Amino acid sequence: MKLENAIEKKIINNEILAYFMGRAYLFLLNIGIDRNKIRFRQHKKDEMAHYAKDCWDIELHSSQAANIDLSYSEKLDDPIVIKEWRPIIEKKNFIKHLKNNFDAFEKEIKSLKNSELLEMMITEESENFINYKYKNEIYKVPCEFPSFGIGRILYILLEHLFYIRSSDRPVLKLTPQISYIKCVISYVIYRIEFDKHIDFILNNLRELNILTEYNNRSCSIGKKYASCDEIGIPFFITFDNNSLEDNKVTIRERDSMEQIRVEIEKVCFYIEGLVSGKLFWEKITTP
Repeated sequence: MKLENAIEKKIINNEILAYFMGRAYLFLLNIGIDRNKIRFRQHKKDEMAHYAKDCWDIELHSSQAANIDLSYSEKLDDPIVIKEWRPIIEKKNFIKHLKNNFDAFEKEIKSLKNSELLEMMITEESENFINYKYKNEIYKVPCEFPSFGIGRILYILLEHLFYIRSSDRPVLKLTPQISYIKCVISYVIYRIEFDKHIDFILNNLRELNILTEYNNRSCSIGKKYASCDEIGIPFFITFDNNSLEDNKVTIRERDSMEQIRVEIEKVCFYIEGLVSGKLFWEKITTP
């Protein structure tokens, strides 16, 4: 269902709330959350705060850590008797004064802790309920209160984006926007002539605030690819045996494992575009 239709059918209370719901949904998609594992759940009346008119949760599917009671209880050898003071609310008197606000008032009173209730007592001889005198009608200014549990989102994000290729190699499918290291530069077989070109690319990408690393490990190029895939690096620039002859390098994309060959002078243009979202891998690889 579209947000517009949900507003028209009075499922969502107002347009501003719907706007924030839409923005939150787009945010989750942009960072890489699986759209098929997102849902919105509307709070029931007995779940909402007394001041709330409408409230929605974005729920993300996780393989674990759901419905876990984090409280701890210990069975006592001898039961403890605790004396608590509880108010007796005479509805007839309160409804007369509060009218439509009575339900919210009763819910708030019942939600208070015993210590909070005792603070509201004036004397021990006072009645078991509190008298309120209203001289003015009270209006509550409507407001939206969007909030995110970043820790939970990051946990679910890592779970959604981690998978194993058919070759049993692990991959972390971080989007270029949130991946810490955006690109790695290396070679198939090292030649000293590569150094000036590698420095050129490194310096230019760093000036563009694109964190790039140089991998000079003495292992196969396949192992270099695999180690970068595992930690979510989206792009890999490779110098090969033909790079000095044609002045070109390959750019490898992590998820498709496809490669394109581009001129060394233009490689920074492509990486910057792919990281910023100005360019799309599917388009630049299409003939």
